[in-house]
Amino acid sequence: MKFLIFTTILFLTNISKPKALNRNIPIVLWSGLGDNFENVNYVVNQLEMLTLRKIYVIQFTKFPSLDTIISYFFPLFQVTYACNWLHYNKKHFLNGFDGIGISQGGVFLRILSQTCTNGPKMVNLLTLASPHRGISHVPMCSICDAIITAYNISEIVYNHSYKSSSITFLSYWHDVYQEKLYREKSLIGYMNYHGKKINFERLIMIQQLDDDLVLPHQSACFEYYNPKLGQNHIQSFNESEIYWFDTIGLKKLYDSNNMVCISNKGRHNDIKITFIAETVMKYFID
Repeated sequence: MKFLIFTTILFLTNISKPKALNRNIPIVLWSGLGDNFENVNYVVNQLEMLTLRKIYVIQFTKFPSLDTIISYFFPLFQVTYACNWLHYNKKHFLNGFDGIGISQGGVFLRILSQTCTNGPKMVNLLTLASPHRGISHVPMCSICDAIITAYNISEIVYNHSYKSSSITFLSYWHDVYQEKLYREKSLIGYMNYHGKKINFERLIMIQQLDDDLVLPHQSACFEYYNPKLGQNHIQSFNESEIYWFDTIGLKKLYDSNNMVCISNKGRHNDIKITFIAETVMKYFID
């Protein structure tokens, strides 16, 4: 405990605070798959202390275990609920809010900005290892990939939309060899190519270089396999149709240096709280 206090004091002493740090608007945090509001309490408390910002956590019920279960299902329900929650609590967000999304929570916050157009405005969005372009492999299950290929599971999932719309994991499944179906039938694919424009001013994305869950890890920075070359070549964001056709309004952010990709060493969840706080204090500015 003494070491933690010393580390926190040292961090607050040495970090350079930007002049325009916006402490007046709160932060909304959305946790990841299999997580809940109670599990992130420590993270929230530390970030509030380090950044001097009030943080609200997306919460669906009063029961942590039930929230964990909900995180696995009905992504559109989750986004709609979050939108209604923002409306109901709009007195806290009169000047807008900044968002922090952990893994799939980052994707859902981004979709929230596209769909919750009449709610409080999101100003900045920080996503932590979030699969913005989807995932191509079942985490830590090499035989699963072989089964998916052998039995053409991707096509079955895409053609039965209730599966991809009911199970959050399948909502961002991205088989580059089924690109057309992915863009038309999956939630993430549809929102990336046919959804409404994003409604925030800055997008900061952290990708974990040794990510063992989001594969390829470049998906966290809106990069993915080239549809024409398959899994042999990562297509940069500014080579993608999302950029060239400006499908959801990210081109302007990218061209104005307000779409930032940060690479961090470590596996999926190996992101230090101090690193998150530094990123917030550097980029969450007016």
